[in-house]
Formats: sequence, C-alpha cells, structure tokens
Amino acid sequence: MKTNILKLLAVAGATLALSATVSVAGPLLDRIKGGKTIRVGYTVAPPLSSVGKDNQPDGVINDFVLGVLKRMGYTNIESVVMDWGGLIPALQADRIDIITAGMYITKERCKNVLFSNPMMMLPDVFVVKKGNPKGIQTYEDIAKTDAVFVQPAGYAPIESAKQVGVPSDRMLIVPSNTQALAALRAGRADVYAASYIESEGMLKTANETGFEITEPNEKSPKSWVSYAFRKSDADFVKAFDEAQKSYIGTPDMMKDLAPFEYRKAYLPGEQTAVDLCK
Repeated sequence: MKTNILKLLAVAGATLALSATVSVAGPLLDRIKGGKTIRVGYTVAPPLSSVGKDNQPDGVINDFVLGVLKRMGYTNIESVVMDWGGLIPALQADRIDIITAGMYITKERCKNVLFSNPMMMLPDVFVVKKGNPKGIQTYEDIAKTDAVFVQPAGYAPIESAKQVGVPSDRMLIVPSNTQALAALRAGRADVYAASYIESEGMLKTANETGFEITEPNEKSPKSWVSYAFRKSDADFVKAFDEAQKSYIGTPDMMKDLAPFEYRKAYLPGEQTAVDLCK
C-alpha cells in the first residue's frame, strides 16, 4: 500500500513538474510553435523603420531585428504598420508581438512593456529653419525663447522638454513625423527633436531643403533604442538578448545595416535594459 502511494505521489509530482514546464512558455513562443507569424509593429519613419519589398519590414531597426531573429531560427515575419500612439496598446492587446519602431527605453515605458537590451544609442538633435533663427541648441534654449516645440504624441523628447520648463502652450503634439514636418513648414512650430538619423531621414524622404539639423553637444540627452515585448514573453526576450549579443557590432551586422548608414558611434555600449529601467 505504502509503495502504491509513493508511486502515485511520484506520478503526481512529475505531472506537476511537466505542467510547470509547459506553462513557462510565453504567448510569443506558443504562437511560433503553432506555426504562426511573428508580428512586428512599427511606424513608417525611414530610415529607422519602413515597409519594403513584398510588404516586408525594412529600415535600420527592422533589418537589425530580422538579423537577430534569423540567428534564432525565425524567418516567418509579418509587418503591422500603425501610428506611434497605437503601438504599446496593440502589443498589450496581442495584435502585435514586437515593437520595432526605434522606441527609446524609458522608466515610464518599462512599467508597461519588457525591453530587450538596447541595439543603438542616440543623442537628441533639433530640426530648425535654415540658419537656426532662434539659436536652438538645447532643450533649455527652447524654454528660454518663444519657440514652439512640435513632437508626435508619445515621443520621449516631450518629457525632456517638460523637464527643463518648456510650457505646454508652446508644445504642439501631432500624430506623426509627417504632421510635425508640416507644422514646421507652415510656421506653426519652430523646432522638432529626434535623433540625427531619424531627423535626416525625415528631411530626405520629404526632399526638404528649408531646414537644418543641429549638432549634438554635451547637453544633448542620450537615448537607448530597443525592442518592446509583452512582459509575459520574458523567456523569448532572454533568448533574443543572447542572440543579439552574438550579432551586434559584428562585421555581418555592420554590412546588413550599411544601407542605412548605421555608424559604430551608435553602438549602445555596456548599458542593459535592466540598468535603463531602474
């Protein structure tokens, strides 16, 4: 009798252990095992992210993630394009699996998503009218002048501007970069902030020659670009970070991203997502 009880307990223990093992897999791994696509969500903001041939994700952020996923053995990828403000809600609602839009790691975002380790570090610069008539070089300069600051909703520079005292009545919040550039053209705004690579891409795409980009300086806030996942996909993110470590900074990576002018200066250094979320 005692032997039978011990056998039953052993079977029950094994069953519980198996259940625990099975439940570890997050929704993204379950989706992949079911033969479904990995859905990457992003805005159209070349050269960071755009739609390429056959509706495939393109741009420096997307090509990098495709390189990492390929190292993990995943090539069944689906593009989902949307406005910036819809990205995190779409991730949380399981309409996309990874945000590949050049999202900066911020403490506020860390409350809602799980970031992989950064793939790029970028200082902020400013897009201003040719000749920089208001002399904008820093966020403090925006606060001191009467300049109107334009940004797409949800972009990190909004917080940087608030922190130095740029008042809300001199902030123009718009849905996208396209509307931000339109506001600059129309004179409804004087300055826009982003990374150099994003600012240059925006002006080139629009064939815009009436504006210039300031140079980064010692006061320029630095931001780390990463990929956002659901918090329930921690197992996938751990594997992603390992694959990224073997790819980032390699000749293969630099070759893959050469069309987008990714520079070694953009490499993120030793910062981790955990460090940046503290």
